[in-house]
Parts: sequence; structure tokens; C-alpha cells
Amino acid sequence: MTASPEDAPLHGRKVLVVEDQYLIAAELRHTVMALGGEVLGPCATVADAMTLLERSDVDFALLDVNLRGETAFPVAAALDRRGVPFAFATGYEPWVIPPVYRERPRLEKPVSRAKLQELAAQLLGGR
Repeated sequence: MTASPEDAPLHGRKVLVVEDQYLIAAELRHTVMALGGEVLGPCATVADAMTLLERSDVDFALLDVNLRGETAFPVAAALDRRGVPFAFATGYEPWVIPPVYRERPRLEKPVSRAKLQELAAQLLGGR
């Protein structure tokens, strides 16, 4: 049985996608939309993500770790300050992530719809 759009874990949620690889960004965008979310981005740079974060209400975010030679950790810090839940969507090993963020959810690329659905329900269920 397929859940109605209103039952989708990201229904009505604005999801910031920070990913610099076009095909992966497109896949994440499609997956977020399939789960009922509105995609903000995808952003390929920290500067673009920070600008979008300043201009938009964000409910949830997916962050790649490495964006064209810079890390997404400034975006993670900004999301933390705002109390926005986020996960890293990366192929990097956990030890690459600074200790302050190692307890954050980490989804392996390619991100499966089932894993994102489970994580979104866990992080946004009561919000």
C-alpha cells in the first residue's frame, strides 16, 4: 500500500540539499520530492547554501561533506545554531567528520529512498 502524500515523512517540509555533483544532486532532489518534500537548492557551494539558508525557512537538510574543495561544516554549524536537523550524505568515512558532528546521522551515497524516509521520520516525526 502506498502512503498518501500527506503521510510522506517530508510532506510540506523544506529540505536544503547541499551537493556539488550534478547527478547525485539530481537524485537527492528526486528522492526528497518523492517523499513529499520541497527542495531548496541543490547548492554546490558553501556560499550558495549559506545564502539560501539566510533567505529561507529550512526544516531539514542533507549535506555532502566535500564541496569543490571546501567542507560543508560551516553550513552544519549554521543549521545547528538554528536548531535545524540535518544529515550528512557522503561517501566519506565517519572519521573525516569533525568530532562535534560525528553523532549526526550519516547516509552513505547513493542515498536510498528507504533510508532517507526512515531518517526523516525519526528526525521530523514530532516536529
